[in-house]
Amino acid sequence: MLYKLGLPCDPDTVLGIYDSFRSLAKETAEFGVDKWKQKRISRDHLLAQLKTWIDPYPGISKTKHLERKLWAAGLDNVCVDAAKDHQRFYLQKKRSAQYFAIEHAEDIEQQVLDRLHSLRSSLDSGEIRANGVQFHDLCLKEVRGLQPSHGPNSSLIPSYLAGCMYEITGRCRHRFVRFQP
Repeated sequence: MLYKLGLPCDPDTVLGIYDSFRSLAKETAEFGVDKWKQKRISRDHLLAQLKTWIDPYPGISKTKHLERKLWAAGLDNVCVDAAKDHQRFYLQKKRSAQYFAIEHAEDIEQQVLDRLHSLRSSLDSGEIRANGVQFHDLCLKEVRGLQPSHGPNSSLIPSYLAGCMYEITGRCRHRFVRFQP
């Protein structure tokens, strides 16, 4: 439903939205008989609340986070634009019921996240010695080489996996440069 409203978001955000929606419904239901008009939640009010719950800090989007991380790694605008295209493709396919069941899509995302975490850990420890551009290339190759352990699509298209990596990066769960304490 959120996707159809033009309000796409990741699974973690959906869980937060669900909790916020339950709280709003409870608060609204507790108005007394004398405030019966306030017991109604209008569509406009709900949409405004959804936007606030999805992005409480509208000044910086996932796309901006992704852009900043890729620029910090030394990548150019051509790479940044390609990454955003991959990210959009991934989100579109992830939300498409014909492509993957939601459980399978979450398993794939977890596999990508696990691989990226392992690579980032090796970079931070010094085991991998690479600059931002080289590490981005390594991450992209590693992620594109992943194959699901189970599920209907035994071979994933590399673009989907790359988009998953960029979505994870945009949510601030990956970076392409060594950690600087």
